[in-house]
This record gives sequence, C-alpha cells and structure tokens, in this order.
Amino acid sequence: MADRTSLTEMLPPPARVAVVLAGGGGGPEGLGPRTGTGSSALHQVGGMPIVERTVRMLLAEGVERVVVIADEDATAVAGAAQRPDKDRVEVLTVDGRATTEPRHLAIAEAAVAGEERLVLVSSDVVFTDGALSSLVRSSQPAALVEPGTGRFAGAFMVGPSMLGALPGIGGDTDGGRAVTEAVWRTAAERGAREVPLPPGTASLSVATPEDLPAAGRMLRRSLIKPTDGPVSRYLNRSISTRISMALAPFRLSPDSISVVAGILGVAAGWALAWGRGLLGGLLIQASTIIDGVDGETSRLQLRSSPRGAAFDAVIDRIVDGSLVAGVALWLWPFHPSLEFKVGILASSAYGWGFISYVFQRRLTGLEVTGQEHSLIMLLGGRDSRLLVLSIGVILYHPGAAVAVGWAVYLSSVSLRVFLTRRRAGAPPGPVASPDQVGDPAQGDLGEER
Repeated sequence: MADRTSLTEMLPPPARVAVVLAGGGGGPEGLGPRTGTGSSALHQVGGMPIVERTVRMLLAEGVERVVVIADEDATAVAGAAQRPDKDRVEVLTVDGRATTEPRHLAIAEAAVAGEERLVLVSSDVVFTDGALSSLVRSSQPAALVEPGTGRFAGAFMVGPSMLGALPGIGGDTDGGRAVTEAVWRTAAERGAREVPLPPGTASLSVATPEDLPAAGRMLRRSLIKPTDGPVSRYLNRSISTRISMALAPFRLSPDSISVVAGILGVAAGWALAWGRGLLGGLLIQASTIIDGVDGETSRLQLRSSPRGAAFDAVIDRIVDGSLVAGVALWLWPFHPSLEFKVGILASSAYGWGFISYVFQRRLTGLEVTGQEHSLIMLLGGRDSRLLVLSIGVILYHPGAAVAVGWAVYLSSVSLRVFLTRRRAGAPPGPVASPDQVGDPAQGDLGEER
C-alpha cells in the first residue's frame, strides 16, 4: 500500500504561500466574552492554540510561507503563530477597532503579490492531521468541503483569476470567518471546484464554548489509526488516547514518553525474573498503553521525524528483550544469583535493541490490507502478543503464555504467506522476525516525529 509521501509526490507541488485569518471571535456572540480570550485563534484544542495548529499543518504540508492576519490579541496571536518557525511566519495586524477598513484581505495584498496560488484558511476551524494535504496541492481554485454534505470546511485555494479580487471581497464583514465565507461565495460564482476532505480526516468550526470539547473529541478519535490491530483499537487506544489528550497541554516530548514506556517494560522484565506474575503483567500492559501515547502525542503536536521512529523502534526492542529474558529467568531450573539476573536482563535488552538498530530496515513483513489485515494483526500484532503474555503471567503460567504467543505469531506468518501467494501468484518476500511483524502498521512505537 502506498504511503502518504509517495501519494503526495504524484500531486502538484503545494502552494508557496498561505494566509491564515486569525481575527474575530470576540464579538458578543463569539467565544471571547464567555472564555476570556479575544481571538478565537488562541483557544486551546489538543494542548495547542488553534492558530498554531493550523500554521504547523500548513508548514508540514510544504507551504513555504504563512501570513497570519490578526485584529485582536495580536501579540498573543503572533507568539502562538510564530512558535513553529519565526522565519517563515509573518503576522500582520489590523486595528481591532476598525476591522471593516482596512479589510483583512486588503492588508495582505502586498504580502502575497505575484503569487499564482494562495491557500486561505480560517483559524477558527480545527483540522485533523492531513486534512489540508489535497487542498494545498490543488492546481486550480478550490474549496475544502466535507464529503457527502458539501459543507465548507474553512479552507480555500485561490487561483490567479481571483487574486486581484481578494482585497475587495471582505466588504463590511467582521472577522476571519465572515471573510472566508465571502470568499467561498465569490468562488462558487467563479466556478471553483470542491475538494473533499481526505479519507480519515475531519474539521470542525469552533464558534461556541460547546465546540471546544467537541473539537477535542474529534482530535482524540483521529489518533485511532485505520491500520491499528483489534487489540490496539478497542483496548489500548481507548485508554492511551485519553491519556494523550490529558497530557497535551504540558507539551511533553514524544521521546520522553517513549523512555517512560521503555522503563515500564524493563521493570516488567525485572518483575518476571523474580516470578512476580501479577506485577509483571500489569507493568506489561502499562508499558503497552504508554507505548501508544508517544506516537499519539507526536501526531497531536505535529512533530514527526525519521529519528523519532528509529528511537521508538529501539526502545520497543529493548522492552521485548527484557520480557523474553524475564520469562526465561522465571522458568530457569536453578536459582540464579542477583548478578546473573542483572547480566541476562541487561545483555538481552541491549542485544535486542542493537539488532533492531542495525537490521530494522532490512526486516520487512508481508503486507496485507483490508479485513485480512485485522485478522493478521489480531494473530500476530505486537499488542496481541503482549496481551497474551500479560494474561499468562498474571495467571502464573509464563510457559503457556510464551507457547500461545508463538503459536499465534506462526499462525499469522502462515496466513500472510498464504494470502500473499494467492494475491500475487508469486513467492513472497522475506518474513519478518516475531518482534517486527505488525509493528510499523500499528505505529505504537513507530510514529515518525
């Protein structure tokens, strides 16, 4: 299945410049009087001001320069908007006492002069990750709409034929929302096409205090990935996504959360080495849940990088090595010394982590999609294997847990081979090791950030 990078490479390049309308929201019917903030762009959703989230998304999609127009709380808006990149984000201020003249778009006319395409976004709309990817690459004027309903989703691509008309569109409007609605009406008259939100993404206009928790729920649901296995989707994510949203205001580093997950996993291995099945099983599940929080936090903060993915994978393997060593020491026929246990646990954790670092790009699994993917992930996904192990050790049957874990893994490998041969009619590629099958698709510790 093609990844997002390969798909976007087939589309036109993104627009060079985007304008974010961060004015308004403080009127008598808006959020300002009821929440104590003048501009709706400053309201926190998912631990981040809406305007900052919008700017980060535009920059992540390849937009080179973002112009933010503010008319209320301009200093605070500038601080939030320029936090991702001061050099690429410019904040222009409209006098809040005279928002109808000069008009919002008129003040940006000089800043966007000469641009063939321009992305226009209202900062009182919350988007999930990837929602703007199709629009910013549109080669002609277009409006982002909700699939099926045609409802305007708060973002627009302006083409050459409309650039000259932009400064006059605002009319006697008040705030960014009215300006974007005026652009939407003008665009419809000029035959602009509709671009639906990409599958799996969503947007929500925040106009009242009741919309803020609704936007938070929308972001939380977006953290559940279509490629998650059943155990991750229905068990782990139901807990981890709530933890991620609760921690979001603290802006924790995803790497620090990965380290916490690793510490819990190593502690679980240590507990198993001493035969503490209940404690070990609970620590395994705690590690698995926190294992998902780091990737969710990365997506919430829009902080992806290949280095983060590599770091996650190494931590994952360290945990796996510790758990294997812990079960082995529990089943050891003699009574090993403290030094022996420490040596086995340390060497296993280091060895599995080192092997992962050296060979992780060479170990590739067999790709299966659709309903077959869910079955594969149920049988061979890491979340499933760790759940089996935690249940087994809590019941004080570590040997049976390991045997069942290997059985489900081998079943998933056999099913992958069968489905791949049936689909392609050719011998499959190399089979991944047990600790690699399903991990990239799950993305619990493999989130790029």
